[in-house]
Amino acid sequence: MSHVRPARCRIAAAVTVALAVTAGLAGPAGALTAAPSAPGSEAARQASTGSVVAFPVGHTIEGVTEAGYLTKKPSSLTRSWVRASDGAVTALPDGPSVSLTRSWVRASDGAVTALPDGPSVSSTGADDLLAMSAGSEAWLQDAPTGEQLFKVHLGPGGGTGAYAGAAGRVLFTTASRVEGGIDLRMHTEGDVTSTVIGFPRGVNGVAVSAGMPAHALLTY
Repeated sequence: MSHVRPARCRIAAAVTVALAVTAGLAGPAGALTAAPSAPGSEAARQASTGSVVAFPVGHTIEGVTEAGYLTKKPSSLTRSWVRASDGAVTALPDGPSVSLTRSWVRASDGAVTALPDGPSVSSTGADDLLAMSAGSEAWLQDAPTGEQLFKVHLGPGGGTGAYAGAAGRVLFTTASRVEGGIDLRMHTEGDVTSTVIGFPRGVNGVAVSAGMPAHALLTY
């Protein structure tokens, strides 16, 4: 009688866990809530119809804040040749190149606030805050006003590692340890940094995103 021993396989999989964030995450999701109208009420139906706000054409929702939406809109790139001697412009044929324009759209009236080109952008689940990162910096920014709450410097030269995401009023980064493995760090206003959790060698792809009202989602 032969005995067959099944081969053992190690399967790498993404793991998502809830990470408590003591800095507080989300307030009420005002952009998504509305008072329900009474069934069969014509007055309520008319009031609801009259309060509908037109959404900007071509915009796709990527995230939600307390009073609006983070959106993206594809647009074609226009290229030209400019003669140095007199500045004359010669338009070049349009190609397949497409850029994404990101904006914040206010839910109450559909007003569009353009966001800077270049940085990666995500909603954090707190108020109307957006997390942005570009190059060696990451920061939290108020969508309607453009005000930056605080900024974290990344990479060498006094930096704090690699950007890992944001949730609430917190930015997260990862930093390599000398002995191996990486630490996940939490950054809050006032230049406060603390280590949340340490990972052993072999763990990578660590990312943090907004989750539940008092928790962030940690994926690795």
